[in-house]
Formats: sequence, structure tokens, C-alpha cells
Amino acid sequence: MSDTAYLYPAPYWSLRESGWIKSLLLFFDDVATLLPDYMYGRHVAADPSLAAPLEERGLLHVLEPKNWIDQETTTRLGDIIVDMLTNGSFDDLPETKYFAELSQSRIGYGADVDLATFLVEELQAKGLAKQSEDGVSVPLHPTVRTTILVILGQLSRTIGQHRGMTIHPTTNHGPAVSDLIQTLSMQAMPSKQHVIQLDLEPVAFDLSPIPLSVLRLSDGRVLGLFEGFDCRLRLMVPGCRTVVDASSGFAAPPLRSGPSGDPSPSIRRRAAMAVSRAFGHVPIARHNVAMTSGGGCYPLPLPCLSRGWGR
Repeated sequence: MSDTAYLYPAPYWSLRESGWIKSLLLFFDDVATLLPDYMYGRHVAADPSLAAPLEERGLLHVLEPKNWIDQETTTRLGDIIVDMLTNGSFDDLPETKYFAELSQSRIGYGADVDLATFLVEELQAKGLAKQSEDGVSVPLHPTVRTTILVILGQLSRTIGQHRGMTIHPTTNHGPAVSDLIQTLSMQAMPSKQHVIQLDLEPVAFDLSPIPLSVLRLSDGRVLGLFEGFDCRLRLMVPGCRTVVDASSGFAAPPLRSGPSGDPSPSIRRRAAMAVSRAFGHVPIARHNVAMTSGGGCYPLPLPCLSRGWGR
């Protein structure tokens, strides 16, 4: 099965995020987005230089919610949200005049209209949803909307297993990560007190100017460097369960920079050299390959946090 980076909470990325999307291809076989049918084409309009080529090469899966979200997923989503409503998880949300639309298909209308309608009515009773204005979406409190999209990302892992895909919910959206951690830490969730948060170093450089054809070199000079790091990370995270401090519920971060032997600085240098050598075959200046620091470095695309690994 392919390892697919499932992007959330947005149904597509912007042009300024193209470097981050390219960095995902160093760790995963392809990427996927959950895009309603009436929004199809917006992903290409948002980043025509990357979205279209990825889709043509089979490296981007545009998932249609009506087909992706099944009965089981709709039921589980409804159960979770209703439990959160019952336990008062949304009682202290700040009031807002702005409600953000979420497509009905992503709430499960395509799989079970009655159940999805019931869920929306429960949210409306709490003042967290409004009547649909366009017949295809539901205005939701922004926090509730993000929470639903975060939960769908986790539930999509099971959907993927049924369809021969290994789904890895992935985001660079800080509030979505915080929302996931907060959701998993709630009393009603089975992961309560067993949420593991890692301290990760950036392991890639700014890939925005790197052409897709150079990034996925056929000889694997670039991809091989990151595959080894990814394997190490995947083996390491489950081991965190054995070192969880019972008093705090957090694990000591086992992968840091410095004398601990973190390989990320070496990987960044070697990957930059490999890409730089390849630039002899494309019309882009070598100085564009230089690694940047601070905000210019793209961190490992958060599979550990967004997967919600816990005990």
C-alpha cells in the first residue's frame, strides 16, 4: 500500500505552500486532499504550477467526500461530536459573528442524510451552526469546523485501509495541530492523558524553487536520504509509549539537535548537495539551492502530531 499524506484542514494548498507540499514528497509516496465536487478546480487555480502536474503524474489524489466518507465514518464522526457536545467541550467557545461554511458532504450527507441532519440540528441547538444558505454547505462556528476536519483526518486512516491506502493526516496549520492535541486530550477520548508531543528539528530546506522533475530524481539521491530518517522516526514514536511519565502524561523528546546525534543537519546538507548537482541539467541558478534558516526551513511534515499517536 502507498503511504499517502492526507492534507487538512484546508481542501487545497496555496501557492506560497508549494515548498511544503514538495517536502511531503520526500517522505510520502503521494498526497491527497478532501475536495467537494462543487469546489473541484480550485486546487489548480490556487497553485497551477504544482497541483496540475502532481495530479497528472498520479501524485495527487483529489478525494470526493461523497465517495470517501462512508456510513461507518459518518456514524463515528457523529458519535464523537455528540459526545463532545454532551461533555461541554464547546460550551466556553468565544462568541463570533463569523461562521465558516463546511460542505454537507464532509459532514456525511452523502452517506447518511438523516444522521448528518441530526448532527447539524444538535449543533444548531447549541448555537454552533446555522441554516444552509446555498444548499451545499453548513455555516459552523470556526472552532467546530476545524474540529470536524481534524477528526475526519484521523478517521480517514481507517477509510484508507479499506481502499488499499496508508493514510497519514498531515498539516502545517498550527491551530489544527493544537486543536488535535486538545481534542485527543479530552476526557471523553480514549487517548486522554496519553498524547505524545515530539520536539522535532527541521530536516528539509526551502524547496519552493526546486522543479518537481529534479525533486523526484530517478536515482533516488534525494529521496533516499529522507526515507532513512522517516523509517527511524516511525520506529521511534511507538517506543515513546514506554517512557511516558505517569505523573505528567508526556514523554521525554528522544530526538533533539546537538550531541544526541540527531541526523537532520547532515540530511539537510547532503540533500542540498544532491539537488545542487542535479541543477546542472535545469536552467535555475545554483545559489537558489542554498539552505535557508529560520522560517525558510520546512520542518518534517508533522505526521507524528497529526496521527494522534497515543497509548
